[in-house]
Amino acid sequence: MNETNKQNIDGITESTINQANGDIVITTVNGVSAVEVVQICNDVMRTQMDIYTKQATVTAQERFNYFCDNFTSRLETVESKVAEQLKEPSIQIALHESIKGSIDGNEDELTNELIDLMIERMSITDRCSEQFIIDEARRTLPKLTKVHLAFMALKVFTRLRLANNRVEFSDILFVKLSNALELISFFTKLDLNYLGQIGCVANPLLLLNNKSVEQIFLDAYDLYFRKGCPLDDFNRLNAETQLKINELGVVLSNSTIIDGCVYLNIISTKSLRPADPPFEKVIPFVKRIAEICNSYTEEDVRENLIQGSNLWDSALKVLNALGKNAHLSPLGEYLGLRYLSKLLGRSIPLSLFYDESK
Repeated sequence: MNETNKQNIDGITESTINQANGDIVITTVNGVSAVEVVQICNDVMRTQMDIYTKQATVTAQERFNYFCDNFTSRLETVESKVAEQLKEPSIQIALHESIKGSIDGNEDELTNELIDLMIERMSITDRCSEQFIIDEARRTLPKLTKVHLAFMALKVFTRLRLANNRVEFSDILFVKLSNALELISFFTKLDLNYLGQIGCVANPLLLLNNKSVEQIFLDAYDLYFRKGCPLDDFNRLNAETQLKINELGVVLSNSTIIDGCVYLNIISTKSLRPADPPFEKVIPFVKRIAEICNSYTEEDVRENLIQGSNLWDSALKVLNALGKNAHLSPLGEYLGLRYLSKLLGRSIPLSLFYDESK
């Protein structure tokens, strides 16, 4: 460009410049100032917040009414001495905390769980560890997701023997635990560390445990995870043992024949107890059958579980990778037990964990 044609347009607010045979008009647009923008945003936020506040108040009142109505209905079903606990300041504080947790959570299921916990809390009048654990559970439950509860429930399940026969155990493994098995696939290391932070897991990843879920099942349900006894071997044992008709009837009534093999409905040798006459030969006979039938390997157990439900595939990965060294605290055990109880449709007391006779 020729230096003589240079034009300085700095400071021009409105002018017409002749450049390249065309007119260029530069116009300063005086828009909304920063102060005015802030004021507009502030006015909009105040208007919207007033609306949101009114909506939140209505929602909170609805949640409060739902809690009170259902809590009152539950009180009508308990003993009068339990209902009278409402006179206690500690119970009123607990009730206030539960209502707040219900409003914060905004879920009917959570509200009903908190109501159940309140009834349990009111049923324990003496200061004791279980009372303190329930109080912590009330405060902690609104901070948990179903994924967290599913993890703790399955951890609890691996520590307990909750079935007495093959049919019942299969129903638990492949039907009743399905919801928890599906949820646990979303469980992550962050979830594990979070459970440690809020006191549900003690020292996550620090405690050493060399047993996989498959090995735990092998130890607890050794007769379930075992190959069947061929009918020829069963008849040979019967001839050697010379069971009486009534004794043989007991064995057969507790067995299932599948594809030419006898499978014991009894799922653990630990559940066998010395029998009274005239059945004293039954248990030795059952143990002989167990000796003939080869025990599963860990891989066999894994394949059996996945064959029964493919949900066990991801569940085993999570439980063996993240859950293997995760030790539940009493709070975690209690919350896991409550969720497991609902899945199984039966009450499981926390004391089962600390039964010294086991």
